[in-house]
Amino acid sequence: MWAWCALVFLTNCPGHDTCYTDYGFSNFTSYTISVTTRTPIYAIGIDDPKHELDLGRIDQTVRNVSECVLAIADGGFSEEEFIQGECYTRIIDPAIKSCMTIKVAPDWHISPCSGEQLFSCDIGTFRCEQKGLIPDPKCPCSCRGIIQDGDVVIITPNMRLLPATLTTLMTGCLSPWVGRLAACSANNMIAQ
Repeated sequence: MWAWCALVFLTNCPGHDTCYTDYGFSNFTSYTISVTTRTPIYAIGIDDPKHELDLGRIDQTVRNVSECVLAIADGGFSEEEFIQGECYTRIIDPAIKSCMTIKVAPDWHISPCSGEQLFSCDIGTFRCEQKGLIPDPKCPCSCRGIIQDGDVVIITPNMRLLPATLTTLMTGCLSPWVGRLAACSANNMIAQ
């Protein structure tokens, strides 16, 4: 049984801790979470009352990111990845855990400025300005993916930032677009 658990990186097996490390990231959202279903393979909690997500794609995307992060875990972070990735720890946990919940932000919308799916969050303007985006009343600084309460991944239905948010969850790195982390955060990790 343990070999099977290790094979699929599933750690809701007997005797294992079933939650991700809470790195103390600030909560920039305060959505109520209500798991309405679970994914078929990894039993990840899904809060998607409008049924906008494909559960099979979620499982495969999570597996893709987990396998990518596992390759980084084998050698650890380079000093550049650790610093530029704004990593909180050198411990990398690529395990797929059933304590994770993925929630579609109920207030997501299409930005009139970028055409991206976004949702409201209290992240401030710093991250937007880092990306060259100048928030204004018509287009305030918003989110496409974020972690709430340590193990709840908030996304939009297109899942565009699911790989990056999962990479942050598994590595503790706030900026997962550097070095090898960037490959794990890329949109090509999203299952088709």
